[in-house]
This record gives sequence, C-alpha cells and structure tokens, in this order.
Amino acid sequence: MKKTGFIILCLLLLPAILLRAESASSRQSLKTEHPLSVQEKSLRDSIFHIYHSLSTDTAKRIEFMRNMLQKNISKQWSVELLDSALTLAVDSQYRKEEIGIRYDYYRHYKYQADTLQMNKAFRTLEAVSRKYKMYDLYFTAWGDILQFSTVRGDTEYVLLEARRMQEEAQRLDNETGLYNSMLTTARALRASKHEDEAIEKYRETLELPLLPKAYKATVYNEIYTIYNLKGEYAMTLSELNMQRSMMEQALAEAPEKADSYRDKMLDMELSYSAIYLDTSDLDNLLKHLKQAEKYYSSNSLFSYRIKYHIMWGGYYCLNGKWDRSFREYDAALASFDDTQPLFKMTVRMIKGNALVYAGRYKEAAENYRRGVQEMDSLNRDVFHLHEEAHQANYIIRQALLDRTTAEKRYNLLCAGLIVLAIILLLIVLWRALHVRRILRSSEQETREALQTVEAVNKMKEVFLRNITSQIRVSLNLVVGFSEILSIDKDLTQEEM
Repeated sequence: MKKTGFIILCLLLLPAILLRAESASSRQSLKTEHPLSVQEKSLRDSIFHIYHSLSTDTAKRIEFMRNMLQKNISKQWSVELLDSALTLAVDSQYRKEEIGIRYDYYRHYKYQADTLQMNKAFRTLEAVSRKYKMYDLYFTAWGDILQFSTVRGDTEYVLLEARRMQEEAQRLDNETGLYNSMLTTARALRASKHEDEAIEKYRETLELPLLPKAYKATVYNEIYTIYNLKGEYAMTLSELNMQRSMMEQALAEAPEKADSYRDKMLDMELSYSAIYLDTSDLDNLLKHLKQAEKYYSSNSLFSYRIKYHIMWGGYYCLNGKWDRSFREYDAALASFDDTQPLFKMTVRMIKGNALVYAGRYKEAAENYRRGVQEMDSLNRDVFHLHEEAHQANYIIRQALLDRTTAEKRYNLLCAGLIVLAIILLLIVLWRALHVRRILRSSEQETREALQTVEAVNKMKEVFLRNITSQIRVSLNLVVGFSEILSIDKDLTQEEM
C-alpha cells in the first residue's frame, strides 16, 4: 500500500487546475463549437430570467451573475453571464466590481484552458487595474499565470518575472503583490528541486505584515507538500495543523466567508487523509474522510472531487471492500471527461494496483494496458513539452549570460572612463598648481621690482633736493651782488 500512497502523494502535488496547462493543446483540438443542449439552454435562460427579475439593486444583480459563473464555470456559455454583469458594472461606474468581473473572465478562460483568451483577459485586467489603481486581483492573476510556466518547467523565466513582480509591488506598496511574488519564487524553487531554499522563502512569506490568515494557510499547505514528499510525517502534520489553525482563525474573523472557504477546508481534510492512507491509519483516515464529506459538493473544484473519490477508494481498498473501492476509482476516472491525461493515468495506475491486491489480475492487466497506451501518447506530449522547456531555459540562460557579459563590459567601460576622468582631473589640477606657482613667483618678482623702483625714486628725490639747495644758495649770492652793483652807484672801482 506504500506504493499506492506514494502515487497519491505525487497526485496531490499539482492541482488539477494547473495541470490543465499540460493538456491545453489536446483540449484545444477537441474544443469545437457545438449548439447548446436543451438542458443547458434552459439553465442559461432561467439564469437570465432570474437576473432580469431581480430588483434594481445593481450590486446584487452583479453578485448574482458572478455566483452563477462560479457554479457554471465549466460551461462555454457562462461567459455570457459575465458580459451582462460587465455592462451593468461599467454603466453604473462600479470600479471594484468591474475589476472583479475582469478577473472572472480570466478565471473562466483558465478553466477552459484557452491560453490565448486567458492572456488577453489578463492584459485587460492589468490595464483596468492600472487605470483604477486597484492591484490585488492583477497580482493574483499574474502569480497564477507564472504558476503555469512553473508547471511547464520554465523556472528561470518564472524567477525573473517573480523578481520583476516584487519590484513592482514594492513600488506600488501592495501587500498582495509582495505575497504573490514571494509565493511564486518559492514555487519555482520547489519545482527546480531546491526544497530547502523554497521552505526558507515560504517562511519569509509568512513574515509579511498584515498577511491574511487564509493566505498564511495556503503557505503552510505548500510547506506541508514539500515535507510530505520527503516522507517527514511529523513535520507534515505540524504544517497541516498550522494550516488548520489559520483557517479556523480566518473563519472566526469572517464567518460570512464560510462558503468561499469550503474548497480550502476540503483540500485540507483530503491532505490529512492522504497521510493516514499512506501510513494505513484507518481510524484517522475515516475520521478525516467524514470531515471532508461535510465540505464536498458537486460544485467543489475539479481536482478536489477526484481526490475525494481516490481517498475513499483507498480507504475501502485497505478494508478489503473491493467493489466499493473500484466504484470510487471509476467515479474518479469518469470525472476527467477526456481531460487531464497525466492525472487520469495516475488514477488508472492506482486502480490497477488495487486490482492486483484484490487478485483480479486479468482486469489489472487490461487496466495497465490501457494505462500504457495512454502513457505512450502522454510521453510524446511530455517529451515535446520538456524539449520546449529546456529550449526556453537555454535561451534564458544565454540571455542572462549575454546580459552579464554586457554588464561586465559596461562596468569596465565605466571604470575606464572614471579612471580617465580622474587622470585628466589630476593633470588639470597639476597644471593649475603649476600656473599658480608661476603666478606667485611673478607676483613676488613684481613686488620686488616695485620696491626697487620706489627706492630709486626716493634716492632721486633726495639727490635733486640736495643739488637744488646747493645751486640756489650760490645763485642767490650772485643775484644779490648783481643787484648791489646795479643799484649802488657810490661804490669804488675796487669795491665793485
């Protein structure tokens, strides 16, 4: 039974809603336009009749259409419900409701595995979110799209996009964006077999302030998955118990959201069941299956419905109630509706193992034969998928290498320019200092010359003053005697 339990744990690793990406190409070939059956047409018409008969309360009418989409999301015509709700929201300028409807378009096309329309819906959601500056659903859808790439093996691309998402979320100061970027990074690390780094990233995510309890429950669920695959049941149960605690707190804080948490509670109980099925603990297995029964309904998510039947099939197999066990496995197989080949093949192998335990070897051989045929077809698809993933990873690594090389060249160029600028600056400084020294020397010489000229001028003035004084005395004597001679007529010749 250990082998069966291990297969079940592998089955629980990837939600069916993500595995739809692997079967998108096969499903697209099967998807053609068919006229509605009488029953579906009657259901659609009755929904529109109720919608038009509702009161003029716009919010209630929009909520009604979105709820109807949730219940009929697998139907191609359910997009018509969104068309009516969107028209009403736009006309009434209900921005929050409009963004919610845009997100519902994305969810609808994701469920239909219509990747082209899904990406178009996401781009429209992005544009409207930026217009109204409401980003929570935009980041949620972005993280969801990256999870598709993670499943395909494009982990290098996912890590780059997650980093870009985190930078944008930090710029917009959006908690939901930070949560989705970190969760996406952890998932990519887990997918690339870096479990310890993934757990560390999950723990870091739990430290985000104001993180809702329901979000924390999701993180604990993903940590549980890693420990579960390692077979560390003590840590597995510890993380599941933390998840249960977070969900109970979330329900206590918002009891009106009990219906929206039904799938999460169902998934949690099925996770407990998987552990006790693998350890053959029948009492605890039955206990949690009974709890799961409370949350199970025909509207439960596709993957959870299948897991539910598988868990019951395993329980009856352990008890030797083979007919009831095979009915549960057949119910799980019938739920696939020609979709999810990998998931379906795994369930077929589980049923085959149960047939062997029951001693019904011919039926087991036939079941395995059908499984091998499906596996051959699936292996071809998976081979091409992995080939594309490896090619994409090679291109990404090459781009990263080229980017690193370009960054190194750019850094070297910048360093060279900086060194050249420093050298030129030093030369200019040296030249300026040299010129300054010359100017100082010239200034000193000029000052000394001026001092010399001033000294010479002073000596000249003294000399001229002395000469002038001496000449004036002699001339005064001559002039005085001349005046005496010209005036005094009584002088003798001897006196004259």
